[in-house]
Amino acid sequence: MKKIIIAAGLLFSGLSFAHPGHGESFVGALMHPILGWDHLLTMLVIGMMVNSYTFKKGILLPIAFVVGFTIAAVVGANLTDLNNSVNLINQATLMTLVVLAVLNGLNKTVSFQVLLAILGGFGLIHGLAHGLELPSNQPTIISGLIISTILIHSSGFVLCKFTSRKFGQFMRYFTLISGFIGAVALIQTI
Repeated sequence: MKKIIIAAGLLFSGLSFAHPGHGESFVGALMHPILGWDHLLTMLVIGMMVNSYTFKKGILLPIAFVVGFTIAAVVGANLTDLNNSVNLINQATLMTLVVLAVLNGLNKTVSFQVLLAILGGFGLIHGLAHGLELPSNQPTIISGLIISTILIHSSGFVLCKFTSRKFGQFMRYFTLISGFIGAVALIQTI
């Protein structure tokens, strides 16, 4: 297992900023989070976290992320003076993977309300990263990003729910690998 984690970290860590832009279309925006492994892994893990709670409670986790994401994407699309901070914001998106791995390791010792606030904050970070890359505040592009985010969260939920009866172990390993990849990529950006 350790060899798989190390190999995955080395293989994917250099690709964090290599995924293509949003394009000028709804479809380009829809594909952007799917093609960017840093965004994809973060959103899959958050979707998986729903399984750790009753559905009625757990579904609030990705909702908090999507709300933060939406607000920050709209705000970010209207900002021009933060373009010099894009590398710092991209580093923060990588850090979300590391923090998710730590949170998963703590295994529910963090209160649910604190977890909601953290995931809402992660949504703000990811939304700002995407919003700053937008050519302008275009509702179709932002809609594509939001729909893609919701689909990835849903995929994480389904993947974790039906992959194994011991989803806790699957989620734990997936989150650990994702966190390691994020840490390696983060180190490479410093």
